[in-house]
Amino acid sequence: EGKKLPHGEELRKCVKCQAPAQVQKNILRAICSSESCRYDYCVRCYLPSHRKAQDCSVLKPRTRKS
Repeated sequence: EGKKLPHGEELRKCVKCQAPAQVQKNILRAICSSESCRYDYCVRCYLPSHRKAQDCSVLKPRTRKS
């Protein structure tokens, strides 16, 4: 099934229900294929998908507090 995906996409287990999730690596997003779940999430932090990949807290530089 994974061979049918467009270039740059892959399948992984959904972080909520373990069903196959289609991953769009270029935008760090995954969408669960299960009709009952359909979780749309960031593949870096597993939180609901961000508008832009740069909005992910994992990718943002950390600042030190003085």
